[in-house]
Amino acid sequence: MIQDHLKVSFRNLRKYRAYTLINLLGLSLGIAASVLLFLVVRFERSFDNFHANSAQLYVVGESEAGGKPYFQSKVPLAPKLKEGLPEVVLSTRYGGWDSPWLETNNGRVHEVIKLVDPDFALMFDFKVKEGDFQQTLSTKDQLAITETVAKKLFGFEPAVGRQVQESQSKKTWLVGAVLEDLPSNSSMQFDVLTGWDNRPEWLRDPEMANWYNTFMPAFAMLESGVTPEKIDDKLAKIVADNFANKQQDIAIALLPLAAYRTVDTDNASIVNLLAIVAVIIVSIASVNFINMATAQALVRIREVTIRKVLGSNRRQLISQFIIESLMVNFLAAALAWLVVYLMLPGLEERFSIELQLTTLDYFNLIGVSLMFVFCVGLLSGLFPSFYATSIKPKEGLNGAGSVGKSGDVVRKSLLVFQFAASIFMMAGTLVVWKQIQFMKEQDLNFADGQLLAISVNSENFSDSEKVLKRIKLWQDDYKAVPGVGSVSFGYNVPGRYWDNYNRLTDKDDTQNGLHMKQAYVADNYFETLGVKFVEGRSFDRILASDSNAAVINKKAMEALGWESIEGKYLCDGGEAGCTLVKVVGVTEDFHYQSLKNDIEPLMHYPIQDFFNFVVIRFEPGKTQEVLARVEADWRELQSYEGLDYFFVDQEFAAMYAEQERIGFSAALFSILALIIASLGLFSVASFMIRRKRKEISIRKVMGASLSELAVSLTKGYLLLVAIAFVIAIPASYYLMDNFLQGFAYHIALDPAIFVAAGGLVLLFALISVGLIVLRAAKENPVLALRDE
Repeated sequence: MIQDHLKVSFRNLRKYRAYTLINLLGLSLGIAASVLLFLVVRFERSFDNFHANSAQLYVVGESEAGGKPYFQSKVPLAPKLKEGLPEVVLSTRYGGWDSPWLETNNGRVHEVIKLVDPDFALMFDFKVKEGDFQQTLSTKDQLAITETVAKKLFGFEPAVGRQVQESQSKKTWLVGAVLEDLPSNSSMQFDVLTGWDNRPEWLRDPEMANWYNTFMPAFAMLESGVTPEKIDDKLAKIVADNFANKQQDIAIALLPLAAYRTVDTDNASIVNLLAIVAVIIVSIASVNFINMATAQALVRIREVTIRKVLGSNRRQLISQFIIESLMVNFLAAALAWLVVYLMLPGLEERFSIELQLTTLDYFNLIGVSLMFVFCVGLLSGLFPSFYATSIKPKEGLNGAGSVGKSGDVVRKSLLVFQFAASIFMMAGTLVVWKQIQFMKEQDLNFADGQLLAISVNSENFSDSEKVLKRIKLWQDDYKAVPGVGSVSFGYNVPGRYWDNYNRLTDKDDTQNGLHMKQAYVADNYFETLGVKFVEGRSFDRILASDSNAAVINKKAMEALGWESIEGKYLCDGGEAGCTLVKVVGVTEDFHYQSLKNDIEPLMHYPIQDFFNFVVIRFEPGKTQEVLARVEADWRELQSYEGLDYFFVDQEFAAMYAEQERIGFSAALFSILALIIASLGLFSVASFMIRRKRKEISIRKVMGASLSELAVSLTKGYLLLVAIAFVIAIPASYYLMDNFLQGFAYHIALDPAIFVAAGGLVLLFALISVGLIVLRAAKENPVLALRDE
């Protein structure tokens, strides 16, 4: 019997090949799209869960009263947590900014050396390939390196016990352990580690490694069953007993490690949006399939009746429908996985991820998708089969029979769901794109065009002090270069401001302090950037007193409650006591980071000898000439690396690359969902109008015009779109409003966005139904009446 069912199924699928093709295309694309989106969401939500103790691991941060936590901490905080709280089992700092060249006879690499405490090896499950990881972190002058670095330095020979030398300082290290390359879903990414006791001299300075400066990531592992809320009082006591004076209102914040990726990248709303899109697409495809199966049953009533007359029982007829449905579903699943396989490399490139799927992952995903299509196939086969087999033979042979009011409501409800989901996705896509354009076009309050930033790493030169002095001469040398406006230097440049905070107070009001982000810049930095001053001036390198001066932004002045900076001093109150800093200028609030974040109170200090960036302002049209001069000068410096530069406006645009990727993907998948829904509507309308051939022919014979027929046949579907619009708009408005709240600066939700989304869906619906209506209306009435 199964063999007969399969033969009949193949005949029916071939007979209704247009229907079969639409079903295959719609369902396979829906499954493929949802699987691809699911893989992205799964990757983003898998960060750091490979650590056995992941549920007990927390990132250590700080927050002001009522303020947003920032996950940097003071240098002594991590060990103090372990020492002072029995609930803290292990802790580690995770610092390191020096990136020397490390060399052997075989090769050389340029890597940041991360500094951690020995507990690091016990807290995190990074796989060890060679050596003793924990012992390495407890031993002087030993390094742990990843296998990629090991291959670059030693080829395929064992690395443990071998020496590595820093090119510049000639310091010698011993390799104590080799780790497997880190998983791509680790929020920590490093290639070289060493123990905290091997930290550089500047981190041994009491004024840096104290209870005042906040600039270092740290992690803590709590006892099983202990949550941060249970130790709030003890954390507050650590603040009271240890934090520097005037920082007592700061609270220690503990963030679950599993949430660190989301907070660090601020992509929670993006990931949630992708998850919603995946669910909507697969739902549209499934509803589409069920709806078309129901509609097709209406045109197969005569076939089913004849088979009943010839002796087929109801169970056999039902199983026939189910087998046909399952065949299409499993074919769609196979086609979907072919699409997934072909699209995976492009997906990884588009989202800059490495999924690293194992064979078991593939088996699990394929198994889940097969279970899904089995359920959809069963459901889409049962309903139409029960209906078609319930028709009496007399009615069936006459081609009569209908699904009744309840069946009609179900079919129309499914169509409304498809349209509503499509409108929701189109509205969401338009909101994402308008927000991206808003951020890219927003006035940054500085002249970001024609700004060239050059990265300067002192480790790239054999004599860094001499080279930095030579680069500082560019400030005067480049005045004679055609097209160059000015040259400046800094530890920071817009788009690359570091997270370094200090608590400062007004000299005349030491009871109230302000947590400010800090940056270090040269005297003409603001002029080079085109930042305007609200009051005061920039730094002056001629004035010796400016070595202990500061320029703050307008946000800081407002937070301090100042109306003017005349005679104003800030108390930079480290553990060595209060150092008075004269405020010489106040700048406009310019954007130095992504517009996803609000402008914070900001203080600029004058740089002394070192800097990380050179900033050059040049005239429009002079890009190639300026770059040629810079490249020529850079070659004379004999750097270990080539010129590393970027344009500030492009750097800001790159900040929104993630949003643009999401926007592009949302647009692509929204159009895909709309096409799938339109294919379903096309197919359903085709079946429904086919059953009205006799009615259409009689009305044409009675004198009905083409426009009258078109309005009569399409108005029902247009009403469904209108109902879908009413349902989709409140839901999309609510979710998009929540999405926009994740941006400090965002667009207002314009009603035109939702009208445009609804209009686009209506257009697709009109095209889908219009093609069918036009064909039916132009058909010769004689053909339809003769068939009847």
